[in-house]
Amino acid sequence: MSSPALAVLFTMNCMAPARARRVNLRPRTWTMSARSIDSFCSTLLSSGQRPTLFCALPVVANHTPLLEEYADAGAEIGLLLDPADLHANLRHQLGHYGRDDQREIVRASIHHFTQLFRSRPRSVRTVEFSASDDTFGVLRDSGFLQGSVSSPGRRVSKYQAMWEGAIPDPHLAARDDKLGAGDLEFLEIPVTTDANQSAGGVAPELNLDIGDFSKWHWPLAQGQLDRMEREGVGFRALCWLASNGAPYGDSAGTSARALASAIDYVDTLHSRFEVRPLTVAAAHTDFRREVTTAC
Repeated sequence: MSSPALAVLFTMNCMAPARARRVNLRPRTWTMSARSIDSFCSTLLSSGQRPTLFCALPVVANHTPLLEEYADAGAEIGLLLDPADLHANLRHQLGHYGRDDQREIVRASIHHFTQLFRSRPRSVRTVEFSASDDTFGVLRDSGFLQGSVSSPGRRVSKYQAMWEGAIPDPHLAARDDKLGAGDLEFLEIPVTTDANQSAGGVAPELNLDIGDFSKWHWPLAQGQLDRMEREGVGFRALCWLASNGAPYGDSAGTSARALASAIDYVDTLHSRFEVRPLTVAAAHTDFRREVTTAC
């Protein structure tokens, strides 16, 4: 009997250096940003993994040669969507806006990205995992085919990041219900979390920026793999999270050590799964192949 497939995705949110309105872990300088992205990608690619970089528009503008280098090496360059990157008057995250405003924000973001980079993005994540029930329909209608927009168990109203009850595994999104599955040609790949342990509005995530691997990431990953087995999940995935505000270029630092431990951990899973290192876009291809085979 063949081993079940397991998609493994390493994703990084790439943001501009800190400004007056801070959003989580931003790099202090553009040099720190470049070094973090460079180290994250080179470490993963040299170990056979395929990173996905969700890049804010200022990052694409300032790191174009670096991003092109890693795109050529097998990384995916997606869009990290932040309305404030378009105009300072857009003070809220995407989920706070109505459908028409979201559509215009997404359209303008794609336009600017494509002017800066050699191709338009096909995968997307929103800053702070912000979304409304309109968001997946807007993203698909704007040409996005897949994304990682949800953090199941998260409940942070000031960012309109309300993900209690969200599906924890990859699924086709619904047009008018961000928590449910549907028939949109948009694959949503949630960040791996333990939604049952949400505290202070945020569920524990496979976030390599924080925590000790053996005490945080290992039990979280193991627990979710066991859940997938119990529930008979058809398309299984571990989606790791990182940011360019963490010093992945410091090999002795906590984040770099967590990344190295995560790679070693994934190697141990080959005895249990058919491990597939994938970008977000490649995961959609695999998902479609699995669904077709199952049918």
